[in-house]
Amino acid sequence: MKVLIVDDDAIQRTLLHKLCDNSGKFNEVIELESALDLIKFLQDGQADVILLDIHMPNFSGIDFIKSIKDRPHVIFITGDKDFALEAFEYDALDYLIKPVEFPRFLKAIEKVSSRMQQDKATGSDKDFIFIKVDSRLIKLNYEDILYIEAKGDYISVVTASKKYIVHSTLKKILAELPPTMFLQSHRSYIANITRIKDIEDNTMIIEDFVVPIGRSGKKEFLSKLGLK
Repeated sequence: MKVLIVDDDAIQRTLLHKLCDNSGKFNEVIELESALDLIKFLQDGQADVILLDIHMPNFSGIDFIKSIKDRPHVIFITGDKDFALEAFEYDALDYLIKPVEFPRFLKAIEKVSSRMQQDKATGSDKDFIFIKVDSRLIKLNYEDILYIEAKGDYISVVTASKKYIVHSTLKKILAELPPTMFLQSHRSYIANITRIKDIEDNTMIIEDFVVPIGRSGKKEFLSKLGLK
């Protein structure tokens, strides 16, 4: 894989470069000093993943992910916890807090490998799922699904405008959804993390719905969001 390290701090770039080398996952590592340099590079160059800082002069990492839609996979590596939800809203693969420990870094890189394999298997343009309601197959775009709730032998797939009752299990449908968008937050709930507006205590707001976060799995769930 080819990786781009984008950080205005030379020391941080060096540290990340060492992590990349030690991982054994990359055959090419390129360092860039700013998001503007990154944009220039991507006009002609290609990469598989970007390790992106947030706070940089003139154009931030968040500015980049908001404005550049056709881009490599992005992993944010930053000292600021405050932008995690916004980062996932724009389909960041992971959100790491500096200083980054090697095991956590490897876990993030594995997400890249998993996503690339998923893209090859399903086609990188696939952004929808078919659900069976009674005798009908209904196509739902991933981004339209807010959350999924288990109800006995059925699940309720909730969008902003409608709830669909499907004879299935959370485990089965979770395996069919992209892990960078959907996480199980509770033994009875799957949440679209790109649609989260707010998290407080053991609940989160997704659009106008309150979705619970299980107490026993809260730490792991927040960790997957890049929050500690």
